[in-house]
Amino acid sequence: MSAVEDFRRYFAECPLVAITRGVTPAEAEAIAGALYRGGIRIIEVPLNSPDPLESIRIIAAKFGDRALIGAGTVLDPSQVAEVANAGGRLIVSPNTNTSVIEATVAAGLVSSPGYFTPSEAFDAIRAGAHSIKLFPAEAATPAVVKAQKAVLPLNVPLIVVGGVTPESITGWLDAGADGFGLGGGLYKPGQTEQATLEKARAYVAAVGGTMKPIRIAIIGFGKIAEDQHLPAISANPRFKLAATSSRTGHGVEPTFEDWRELLQSIEGLEAVAITTPPSVRHEIAAACIEAGLHVLMEKPPTSTLSEVEDLICLAEAKGVTLFGTWHSRHNPSVPIAAQALAGKRIAEMQIRWQEDVHKWHPGQRWIWDAGGFGVFDPGINALSIVTAIFPGSLFVRSAQLSVPANAETPVAAEIDFASDVADGPLHASFDFLRTDGEEWTIDIRTTDGRSIFLKEGGARLFVDGAEQDVSGPGEYPDIYREFVDLIDQRRSSVDVTPLRLVADSYLAASHTTVEPITS
Repeated sequence: MSAVEDFRRYFAECPLVAITRGVTPAEAEAIAGALYRGGIRIIEVPLNSPDPLESIRIIAAKFGDRALIGAGTVLDPSQVAEVANAGGRLIVSPNTNTSVIEATVAAGLVSSPGYFTPSEAFDAIRAGAHSIKLFPAEAATPAVVKAQKAVLPLNVPLIVVGGVTPESITGWLDAGADGFGLGGGLYKPGQTEQATLEKARAYVAAVGGTMKPIRIAIIGFGKIAEDQHLPAISANPRFKLAATSSRTGHGVEPTFEDWRELLQSIEGLEAVAITTPPSVRHEIAAACIEAGLHVLMEKPPTSTLSEVEDLICLAEAKGVTLFGTWHSRHNPSVPIAAQALAGKRIAEMQIRWQEDVHKWHPGQRWIWDAGGFGVFDPGINALSIVTAIFPGSLFVRSAQLSVPANAETPVAAEIDFASDVADGPLHASFDFLRTDGEEWTIDIRTTDGRSIFLKEGGARLFVDGAEQDVSGPGEYPDIYREFVDLIDQRRSSVDVTPLRLVADSYLAASHTTVEPITS
């Protein structure tokens, strides 16, 4: 698309222009990222900022394919080419300089000059301005905008700049303003990334701007998708469920029995959540990545390490987000426990992950087939938490796997670990046939007497015997919050450490055959 087409599209999504006066090249990417995550798609770096062309170059390189980046305080036609060479596609001025406007239009960039009187506005429009900004708006009133809009062309957006606050936006909109340029109320030099994000969100909410939702499909619509993914997607305004697929055709309309047909049939699809058994995920994820889709994978990401490593390379080459989720890590207890254990030596660790497979996987024979993980399907949740909170590396020293006579994956596992930060035993006990007193606990004691105890799969945390406040949005809502952030930043997040420990357990294991498993 041309710069003008992008401007019209982004302005329609959210009619706000971020003015990052004073931003430095060192801060540029982080601040622009916060603005983008907050919902703003048009960003200018005023030329009276420190090394502005370098900041424009940095922001355009990172966000230029999904936002309109340019310069403000452009006062001379010669500066237009400099901005364009840095990757900028927007030229904003505080005044009506027809030479700057004409140079901007000739270069194929977006022109947004400042004006204050109707005469200046008409001069700017005749010179080719694509939008006009009323500046300084502190010296005007909504009544002035209402009067001017009665005579100005409706196809040229009027952008109010100067002293705009979230609280004052409604009055300007009611008078006919089309959008707003946001300066010091949105960003001040030295402001943190988090503060910028919060202010951006406040302005977007005030203007009624809603980012176009990401159209997502669920591939492998089963129990986990229906119970967890569907409610989390429905509750997140950044997503819109576009379709589902499952082998039986069960799901939310429109539904497909073949995921390939879904990919071919749904227009405007941008992302998928793959919740199939892990043995088929590589083929599906690879096809989705090739189609340019962002991909979220339920845990474990794939059946093998080589498959997930291949997907990481494919996603990087294609420039899409790949998110390998570990839902248990999204319990608020996990970062608190990690902080409590940071820098500690471990005296002892005992993991007990014991549940009833018939309750949690009724009739799901795939879990006992090769690549189905068996007891490691729940056990990997424990490993995902431990690898996030343990203050050093973990290695599998030995494992004992109990495999039913009619299965290819274990129904129980006893694992001993080693670590360079541990002075005592590190053990995990996984059992898939625990019908009474199901237990999902991690008990860690440090050499200096500290106790960290997680129970109910990480939903509750006790530090030195005292239960901690670990309230939060929930595992899957937080997963989709992170997925949005990764997509916005064009980043991937795939940690294979829990999967590697499972693979190491198989490599280091002795096997015992036990009674056949019943479905």
